[in-house]
Amino acid sequence: MVTLSSILLRRASPKAIVRLFVCANVFLAQLLFISPTHADSWSYTLRPGDDLWSIAQRFCGSGKLAEKIAQHNGLQRAAAVTAGHRIDIPVAWLTFAPSSAQIRTTRGEVYVYRANETSDTKLAAKQEMQLYMGDRLTTDEGAATVEFADSSTIRIEPDSDVLFNKLTAFGPAGMVDTHLRFTYGRAEARVKPRNQGARFRIQMPEGVAAVRGTVFRVGHNHQQPNAATRVETTEGEVAFAQPDTANATTDVPAGYGVAASATGVVKESLLPAPVWVASAQTLTTEDTISWQPLQGATSYVVGWFDANRPDLIISQDFVGNATRDFAVPATKGNYLVQVRGVSGSGIEGFNATRTLAVVEPAPQLDDVAQSNAGPWDQNLMREVVLDWSYAADSTFDVTLTGPQGNRTFTTSDEHLYANLEPGKYSWQVQPRGGVASAPSTFELNPPQPQITTQRKLGRSIEVSWPAVSNANTHYSISVSQQGTEVYTQPTTKQTSHTVTLPEFGNYTVRVVQHTNNLESTAATADGIVQRRPWWLLLLLVPLL
Repeated sequence: MVTLSSILLRRASPKAIVRLFVCANVFLAQLLFISPTHADSWSYTLRPGDDLWSIAQRFCGSGKLAEKIAQHNGLQRAAAVTAGHRIDIPVAWLTFAPSSAQIRTTRGEVYVYRANETSDTKLAAKQEMQLYMGDRLTTDEGAATVEFADSSTIRIEPDSDVLFNKLTAFGPAGMVDTHLRFTYGRAEARVKPRNQGARFRIQMPEGVAAVRGTVFRVGHNHQQPNAATRVETTEGEVAFAQPDTANATTDVPAGYGVAASATGVVKESLLPAPVWVASAQTLTTEDTISWQPLQGATSYVVGWFDANRPDLIISQDFVGNATRDFAVPATKGNYLVQVRGVSGSGIEGFNATRTLAVVEPAPQLDDVAQSNAGPWDQNLMREVVLDWSYAADSTFDVTLTGPQGNRTFTTSDEHLYANLEPGKYSWQVQPRGGVASAPSTFELNPPQPQITTQRKLGRSIEVSWPAVSNANTHYSISVSQQGTEVYTQPTTKQTSHTVTLPEFGNYTVRVVQHTNNLESTAATADGIVQRRPWWLLLLLVPLL
């Protein structure tokens, strides 16, 4: 329904709206004055040159309230105060103006419903967006952090619905009155120490939490049957009141929490922080973190935050195991992770907090396929390809250890070409800023020598092969007849060798190449040593 007042407010300038609120407040304070308690008062100490008339004008908008301020403080007259005198001024008498809040961080799907628009119209929340009285903010899988005029903040967690019911500032007094109403959801507030009379209240379905300067959490899960509203104080103190309880409040000091439902209020001390199971500060996206079982905990809350912006919640999970291995985020980055236990009454305890760097899993090294390597050269060197796979683009340091010592190569590819001689090798790949692979080993066996045999006079055979220039290479020779070894030469650096055999017959010659304590596959050749027919010499006699 459109009213005359709403039309006037829409057309009025911001300064006119402030003056309208001031005048209305002063008028109501004078006509409908009911002396409030000192708990709803703001304290002020007079300075040289102050008097109650100037104070009333400055903070209440009218010097006419000076006598009422004097009466409120038990003074017979307004002039009976001097510098250094401390007085209380009821908050209801202070001039005020509408204030606003600002979205400091946002992640995921977060929406704002403006108070002056239909409920069907929603705006995607953005960083630095202003929130005004009557605006509503909802989160689904997202989250947001909101900052108020006095620099207090509240982190609104996923699956929450909150109305910014009241956002006002009390002019020169520098105080604020903030009232938020949660339909459901979860949040953690960090409220600045407050002037006497300033207020910060969060209303939940089963009660209101009012604070002065504290760190506390609130929550209400509307999806659970008989859902309870919970408040946990980690610093300072909170006063919690249920509706329709004749203003009876429950004090919730630091280290305590309450769970309120239709059946009443449960108050208990917070569970201590869980103890982490030791693990490295750098983990991969395939690793897990864990904590020790916490006595009294029936479940746990695990929250992940951006380490560079701890007020920005990345994800939040609820786990019911008494002890848990919890998967780290699938996205690499620097995180602040918190875990806290939840008691049987649903009250959440103190956080165990740690920082964690999450990186891609270590590179996966492929087997070195010697069948795909290049040919051997005269120095017994051949080109070998080292291959690996990695989940992201990176620069890699490849450490190769072998007969030639330790060498490090740098490449942005996921392979490396290296000229290697025969030997045993170990290699490892380290991405820049990532986790190194486990070392892998391979053997590069010497090539099989290409041998030839030639019969000499008598019972001799000469075996030979091409020469190589590798100083670490030698050869072993053996000759066998019908499976029985009849000759061995353990080592020689020559590329030919003459073997004199004990008798004529058929023989098998074997040559093995040795380089860097590795053996090649044996090269074999058949040799035949037979008697030459003596009667052929008689054919030469006539020629002589």
